[in-house]
Amino acid sequence: MMEVPILREIFPLYLLQGLFFPSSYDVTIYASNATLFIATKGHKYANETRIYEEYTYILGFSIGSGTSHAIPKYFAEVPGHLLNSYSMDQHGDNLRVATTNSAQWGLDELGQYTQITYNSNQLIILSLVSAKNMEGSASVAVMSEVGKIDANKGIGLEDEKIYAIRFLGNVGFIVTFRQTDPFYTLDLSIPNNPRVIGELKVSGFSSYLHPIGPDNSLILAVGQEADEETGRILGVQISLFDVSKLDEPKLLHRHVIEKSTEQYSSSESLYDYHAFRYLPLSKALILPISLNDYDNDGVDDSMDGFSVFSVNEIYGINHMMDISHIHAVEKESFGCWYSERLPTRSLVFSGKLTTIKGHTVINTNLTSSKEIWTYNPDKNLDTGKEKCSPWWPR
Repeated sequence: MMEVPILREIFPLYLLQGLFFPSSYDVTIYASNATLFIATKGHKYANETRIYEEYTYILGFSIGSGTSHAIPKYFAEVPGHLLNSYSMDQHGDNLRVATTNSAQWGLDELGQYTQITYNSNQLIILSLVSAKNMEGSASVAVMSEVGKIDANKGIGLEDEKIYAIRFLGNVGFIVTFRQTDPFYTLDLSIPNNPRVIGELKVSGFSSYLHPIGPDNSLILAVGQEADEETGRILGVQISLFDVSKLDEPKLLHRHVIEKSTEQYSSSESLYDYHAFRYLPLSKALILPISLNDYDNDGVDDSMDGFSVFSVNEIYGINHMMDISHIHAVEKESFGCWYSERLPTRSLVFSGKLTTIKGHTVINTNLTSSKEIWTYNPDKNLDTGKEKCSPWWPR
């Protein structure tokens, strides 16, 4: 058995610094220049309502200069659950956290099973400098709440959830959705008094918000269009918002991928933001797009690949070209591909665009739209030894 001094040399972090989460379910990670925050989902049983209320537990680790490893330093417990890593943001000595409380079902006063609460959202600002040491720990401090926008007090209409969020310095942007897409602008300049100062209702919703333009005065968003009456998802849409006046956000332009109601599109960029690429100098947006065409016009416009769009404050969002990684005819055949798929990514170097999707890698000239080369890693698949899979897994 190894002696403790030897173990300390091998595992200094685990022996000298250690903390346990109350929950290990659904971990979200966010890092600033000085602090690493790790959050997990949890629940608490409320005797009054007899339901399990949602909570998020956050641990902060110092990763600043002068340290060779992450040092546990902060802890917080906030109501609701995070959407993703963009739901947390450190600005100065404060951590901003946006969460959603999911609708809850349970027994009412008459003992009948019914919906007890609706979806609601809140924004909480935690102070790192006024944190007090956690009981039983000399190094970990509990972050204190200094400001808050309470649930049902401005972020989202009744029963709406947060679908997108972005913090930028003293401002923030949040999108909620149920049938329509309220796009909210937030003034966070005073930590103890965060405020919703602007609201814009549009159809559908955004999943990712990307700041562009001078002083981040424009927000480029990718999401999905939806029926305003029913909330039914219709397909991928791209929106350009003007946020130069926070109290008057405007939708400047919108582009919907579908050309008819008999088509349906999706994009990995809706949930994998590394698949999103915007080129600020050429003002070009590169998105992975999967389009299924179900109409009977005799032409199958189905495509799985990438689409390139020009983004202009005046002229709008316009389609420039498609890079198809599999053509309409090929997608109908069984094909012979590995069961695993490549991660969806795009890279640009010297005017040449390399796209990675599904089972192929394609290099394209961005100026002429001409394909330069294609690489198929499944080309030499031994059909006698390997089990063939279709392009899209079934």
